[in-house]
Amino acid sequence: MRPLVAAPLCLAVALAGASAGAQDARWIPLFSLRAMGGGALVVPSQGGLAGEFAGDLTAGVRIFRERPNGRAWHLGPELGFSPLRRGDDITVLWQFGLTVGYGTVPLHVSWTPRFVVGAVDRNDVLGLRHGLLLTTFAGLACVELSHQYLRGDATEENDVRLTVGVDMGMIAHRLIRAISGGGR
Repeated sequence: MRPLVAAPLCLAVALAGASAGAQDARWIPLFSLRAMGGGALVVPSQGGLAGEFAGDLTAGVRIFRERPNGRAWHLGPELGFSPLRRGDDITVLWQFGLTVGYGTVPLHVSWTPRFVVGAVDRNDVLGLRHGLLLTTFAGLACVELSHQYLRGDATEENDVRLTVGVDMGMIAHRLIRAISGGGR
C-alpha cells in the first residue's frame, strides 16, 4: 500500500480503536466552513523564489469522538479551493482531503492531508498539500502551516504556506448550541 494512502488509513483505524473502549464517549458531527488567508513562499522548478498571497475556503464535516473529560479526537472530509494569481492570470486550485486531530474545545491540533488539482501558468497541475492546523476557541481563530507540491507538464513547484482565519461553521454551531441551551 502506498504511504500516501496508508498513513491516513492507519491513523483513522488508530483513532477508532483508541476511542472504542470509552463507553461514555459520544459522536458529534460538526459542519466546518473555514476561510483562511496569508502568504506562501513558492519555489518553482525553474529556480528562483517568489512570495504570493495564499487563500483557502474549505467546507467539511468534522466528526468528534468526545469524552467526558472534554478531550476529543476528530476526523472528517473536506473540500475547498484556493485562488491563485500568477502575473495577470488568476486561477483556482481545488483541494480534496481530510482533517484528523485531537484536542479540547478551546484548542484542537489537526493534520490536514489533501489532493490539489487545478492550473498554474495555464498548465494543468496535480499535487499534494499537507499541514498542521491549530484551531482555538471553537473556531474563532485558525492558523495553518502547510507544504504544497504541484506537478504539471511544464511546471513543478513546492511552496510553504502560513495562513490564518476563522472556522465560521464551528462558530455557528457554538452559537446555535448556546442559544438553544445545549451548553458546551
